[in-house]
Amino acid sequence: MNVMRLKQLLRYVWVSPITLLFLPLLGVAKLSGGKVTLHTGVIEICDGWLGRKLHQGLPLFGAVNAFTVGHIVVGVSAQHLAASRCHERVHVAQFEKWGCVFPLVYGLGSVY
Repeated sequence: MNVMRLKQLLRYVWVSPITLLFLPLLGVAKLSGGKVTLHTGVIEICDGWLGRKLHQGLPLFGAVNAFTVGHIVVGVSAQHLAASRCHERVHVAQFEKWGCVFPLVYGLGSVY
């Protein structure tokens, strides 16, 4: 295994507790008519009940195009995912850097 693949594997392992915590979103999406795809190593979910909830608004955040949890990005629609992909990949990279403490760091940064 080359060094780049090993580093990527370690990033997935480092973020895996968060990704696994939100993995049930895949089932929610599939059961509600949503779509689940894999794009550049990130699970992308859109449409269905989750897409409608994002469009209606999240507590504390209001309506959002997409949000990232670990290596999962949930978006309103495929078009919203495509439009926000670069921005959401920044959050994926932040999860890869900070691991499970990233939600706390993000929250504190938002309050500050």
